[in-house]
Amino acid sequence: MRDGARAFRLAVERDIPGCHVINVMAPDTYSPEPTTDLLARYHPTTELRRPIVGREVPFDLTRSRDLLGFRAEHLLPY
Repeated sequence: MRDGARAFRLAVERDIPGCHVINVMAPDTYSPEPTTDLLARYHPTTELRRPIVGREVPFDLTRSRDLLGFRAEHLLPY
C-alpha cells in the first residue's frame, strides 16, 4: 500500500503532459515458480516480447521508472 500511495503521489506531483498508461507494481512475483513456467502453464498463447528472468513480472515497468521515477521499495519477503 505504501508503494501504491507513493506512485499515486508521484503521478500527481509530476508535470507529465498527455495521457499515459503506467504499470506500477513490484518487479518480482511472489510465486516460487519462474514466471515463464507459470505463463506456459496458465497462458500458453501469450506472446513473450522480451526474455523474463526468474520471478520477474511479465509487465513493462519502464514508464513507471521513466515518467514517475518509481521503483517499488516495500517488497514482500520471499
